[in-house]
Amino acid sequence: MPKENPGTASVDLLNLLNFLRVTKCHLVGSAAGCQIAIDFALSNPDRLYSLTLACGVGGIQDPDYVKMAESIRPPGYDQMPAAFRELSPSYRAANPAGTEKWAELERAAVTGNRFGQSNANTIVWANIEKMTVPVLLIGGDSDLGVAPPMLRIFASHLKNAELVLVPEAGHSVYWEQPAFFNRTVLGFIARHTT
Repeated sequence: MPKENPGTASVDLLNLLNFLRVTKCHLVGSAAGCQIAIDFALSNPDRLYSLTLACGVGGIQDPDYVKMAESIRPPGYDQMPAAFRELSPSYRAANPAGTEKWAELERAAVTGNRFGQSNANTIVWANIEKMTVPVLLIGGDSDLGVAPPMLRIFASHLKNAELVLVPEAGHSVYWEQPAFFNRTVLGFIARHTT
């Protein structure tokens, strides 16, 4: 994808689903992928059975929310080691081998070629409040980047939301507690198959 025209990720996702002839699906977004998932849901609600937002509620542009989100992260937060930002202290202490494996994957995944795609929609509370698709918000109660109050605020703007906070988990719930994460997401999907 060219830097001068990166496109729109939610449109890329729609094109992929069309190419695969998937008319309706359960969409799961994690971390930064939540912004893409929200944008897709706003543009294509009829294509979704459900939406899961794991450890992220990205893209909200309402000034009060942006200010609050920025205020919980101290100066230099983005320069802190990724494993510190994204894995809970409980996980890092109990599972040094898992922490190192996560860090290896994270180093391999970051290419240095990060530039953003635009959204198809303006992601503000007024638009979020129009969403009717069932939404699961799942996050860690030790997430430094998307703290539980942020998820609660997001849930309060949805008509059809479930909120699950995972004890002693950080920003990578799926990695730290995969059995809990899978059970929760699959149970939610099973309840919203039509």
